[in-house]
Amino acid sequence: MNNKFSGLHRNEKSKGVLELFHRKAITQDAEWIDYFETLATQAAIAIENASLFENLQQSNADLLQAFDATIEGWSHALDLRDNETEGHTQRVAQKAIRFAEVIGMNEQEKIDMRRGALLHDIGKMGVPDAILRKPDHLTEA
Repeated sequence: MNNKFSGLHRNEKSKGVLELFHRKAITQDAEWIDYFETLATQAAIAIENASLFENLQQSNADLLQAFDATIEGWSHALDLRDNETEGHTQRVAQKAIRFAEVIGMNEQEKIDMRRGALLHDIGKMGVPDAILRKPDHLTEA
């Protein structure tokens, strides 16, 4: 005896096939068929949930990668803006990571420490060059 249950509803894509084999013929009543259709539907739902979770994890990884690339870009822009301190942000980030390792921070804390170090001078982005590069002392104005 061979029966296939898809566990599908209207407008759904197939997630697989649940195929049952039995050595001898059995009587299929409505309850028996309902049970295996429910089982097939639950299996399809489980497969769909696993797929959604995997997609969510990949989206999260992509977002974190974009976030880190943005921070790196801002850091590089800061270095380009001020030739006298070129590489300063990267040096600060490297020292911050070494410090984090010495004090025993976990991996996530090290990542956060690095991000913070890369952003430590980000406020300079909003300061006009006339003020940032002013050779004399700043006035009250």
